[in-house]
Amino acid sequence: MKEFIAEPGGRYTYADDIINLQDMVLAVGSLLDGCSNFIISGCQCQGAVISPGYVWLGGKIRRFEGCADASYPYYIYEKNSNESVTYANEVNKRGRACYLASGGRSVPDTADPVTGALAQFIEVTADYAPRLVDQFFGRYALMTDSPFARQTVRKDLLLTGTLTVEKGIESKHSLLVSPTGSKKILRGYFSEASVARLEAGTNATPVAAVVFDLLKGSVIIESKGVVAATFTGRLCTLSDLRSDTARTGSLYLTGNQLKNIAERSDKGTVRINYDGYEEGTAYFRNFEVYDGKRCTQPLLQVCGADRRVAVHAVLAVDSAHGITLSDADHVLTDAAFGGTIRWCDQSGAEAAIVGYTEDKHPHFSITNTAGGILLVPKNFVDVQGDLQVNGISIAKTYATQQALTDGLNKKVDAVEGKGLSTKDFTQELYDKLNAIASGSFAGEDTPQSEGYVTTTQVAAELRKKADRLLDGLDEGERQTAAGNLGVYSKKDADNRFGRLAELFQDYITFLVRQGKSSTQAQQMLRERLAAAGSKDLADNYVRRDKKLSDLVLPDDDARKLACKNLGAAYAADYQPKLLDTGWLQMSNSGSGTDTSKLFVRQIGSIVCIQGRINTARRDGSNEGGIIAVIPNKVEPPKYGLRTTMAHWNDDHKYNRGSSFTIDAGSRYVRIYERGMYNTEINIHFSYMT
Repeated sequence: MKEFIAEPGGRYTYADDIINLQDMVLAVGSLLDGCSNFIISGCQCQGAVISPGYVWLGGKIRRFEGCADASYPYYIYEKNSNESVTYANEVNKRGRACYLASGGRSVPDTADPVTGALAQFIEVTADYAPRLVDQFFGRYALMTDSPFARQTVRKDLLLTGTLTVEKGIESKHSLLVSPTGSKKILRGYFSEASVARLEAGTNATPVAAVVFDLLKGSVIIESKGVVAATFTGRLCTLSDLRSDTARTGSLYLTGNQLKNIAERSDKGTVRINYDGYEEGTAYFRNFEVYDGKRCTQPLLQVCGADRRVAVHAVLAVDSAHGITLSDADHVLTDAAFGGTIRWCDQSGAEAAIVGYTEDKHPHFSITNTAGGILLVPKNFVDVQGDLQVNGISIAKTYATQQALTDGLNKKVDAVEGKGLSTKDFTQELYDKLNAIASGSFAGEDTPQSEGYVTTTQVAAELRKKADRLLDGLDEGERQTAAGNLGVYSKKDADNRFGRLAELFQDYITFLVRQGKSSTQAQQMLRERLAAAGSKDLADNYVRRDKKLSDLVLPDDDARKLACKNLGAAYAADYQPKLLDTGWLQMSNSGSGTDTSKLFVRQIGSIVCIQGRINTARRDGSNEGGIIAVIPNKVEPPKYGLRTTMAHWNDDHKYNRGSSFTIDAGSRYVRIYERGMYNTEINIHFSYMT
């Protein structure tokens, strides 16, 4: 290492001296190689103000000038450039590589002109920024007083002593307890995103485990991989439960007894299948009792869906009150009052029914479809009401003894040799029989009255009916009948009158038969109706749905007259309104440029750029760096542009000026300068698109 020495008397300073001093700085910077970008010193955040400081950024120590109006997150990023200096023989060459730092609300998305890559950056928030203490010291050592809430050790950490934690232990993977020299372990970890497991066993297989399902809120106990118990917010599910006694709610189970021991009243109840699936009422439930020997059918079966209780065994009722059937939905006066006892075969077919079988009447019935009904009383059968056969009272069907005697006394006895001529009738019947002769008798017509007609008279009258009209007439007879009746036949009507459905077509057909052509016939019909034809409409009128597109005018005079009548301007006489964007600020290229004083405006096809820029505020080098970007609302030039601006100085080195260019079709305004760095200058462009 060479150190710079300057003894009294003065000495020349050589490039090697400067390089040696630079090497010393670079040697210090090499200590930070491998570290990520961070703040070395300064850059303190106080509200919207960030103080100046030094940063390690992109492998270089850089100076950051600070910011007075920062909004977070704020980015400090590298800004590299090359500066030219004047060498011997008045030749400008690259003399300095500027490794600087800038800042802004975003990081430039263009490649750095020196590194050729995207700029590296440091993100600064209101409460954190990477600094030397954690990015350098924190990289190699655990700090006793870290400025941050957490430090990261990227490799395994072994403590030979006891670890005492005052707050807590947090693990991203699992917690494992394994005694020295033993294969037994106790491990806790998350097997899934919301499932935590605490296992005890050996290295190979857990013997027992407790599983916490955070999503379902349940706890599961496993033994050798088999679920033994599950606990939820409301339920405890056990794969096997053995107990001498069990108490759940009001119920107590002991031995072979199930009883309600909690309710202090005569209404203590044991409810079975009060509700069903998941304590809801979506599905019905059944209750079955068997004989203990796996019988095929249960002895007692309660079917919830059918609301039916089935007994597949002998039903013995040992009660003085017998069996009571009750209709809880109706009273005695209701027609639908009922209740039955039914006998069915093994297929379910009904054989006999006793009870109230109809909801139309309150009659008690006995039905046997398999055979008869046999009554075997010891003494007698006493019917207290009316006895009916097929719905008819036997009092109306059979005569009583008294009625039969009275009827026999009134009968007329037959006397041999006597006929109707004798008056063996009542006077009323005699008069009725005698009146029959006053009808049509022996071919003589009499007024309609009680009587009879003979077969000959019926046949004569039938010959007078118009059976020919029903059976059909030939063509000549039809014409004769129509003439007699004063009506047209169907054939005459078709030839003389038009059909309603084809009235116009029949008229055209009529004219064609008289020698007219179809066109002439149609024209004559339109004249009769005073109607225009489709060609007349197409030649003389415009269609509304065509929006005047079918309006054909012969010349400009006719078109101008139509526009005048419509109150519209004739397009050829007027110029369309020109585009005017108004004055717009030129866009920046990254945060290194400043176009706050540079503006652009487009009127029609003319574009004008006017304003003031600083030659140092550019995105790139002094040879083609971008100082501004034309906004998208303004069209770029069709051909390339160039303008030159200069300041005059006594030293000709500074009279070279600056050139500004815009390539054809491009929106970038580029700068080319020598000796005019960091100079405020007015520029302007005018071009046609």
